[in-house]
Amino acid sequence: MPLNIERVHVMERDATGRDSLVKSNPYARFVSPNGAMAVQGGRFYSDGSNQPVIPFKDVPDWVWKAVKAMTPAGRANVGLPKDMNEIKELPPIEEAVEDSAQQSGEPSEPEKSLVDYVYELDHSVDAHWTKTGLPDLNAVKELVGKYVSRGEVEATCPGYRRKEA
Repeated sequence: MPLNIERVHVMERDATGRDSLVKSNPYARFVSPNGAMAVQGGRFYSDGSNQPVIPFKDVPDWVWKAVKAMTPAGRANVGLPKDMNEIKELPPIEEAVEDSAQQSGEPSEPEKSLVDYVYELDHSVDAHWTKTGLPDLNAVKELVGKYVSRGEVEATCPGYRRKEA
């Protein structure tokens, strides 16, 4: 995955119009008279969006000096170890994706949206539905892993009701 400065903060708007942070891809940018570089997800990139990964051996000394000057929390925020002695190069992105898929024994699945979770509710399970046939918010919360409002469900799946058996 290349450096992605356009999607540093991934927001999702709920039915009330409020934005909430659903994912964060923080990066740090280093600038000197010698040029500019960035680090995101524990990998280094040339300045600018969608740049390829730069191997650690090709990262200039002035960048390593700037990384050393970062706070441990700052390094962790961009995917580097807090302790400078533990910094090591991550495997190439293609290999990292393949390794994680091989470890699980399954191909990686795309991230699910709220509509996917709502449509997973079982029409034959009473606990998944309210008495009026609406998706039960506790059942949705179990699937999604966080509270979802009635307005969010209705905005995502307008008019979705339990099918009668």
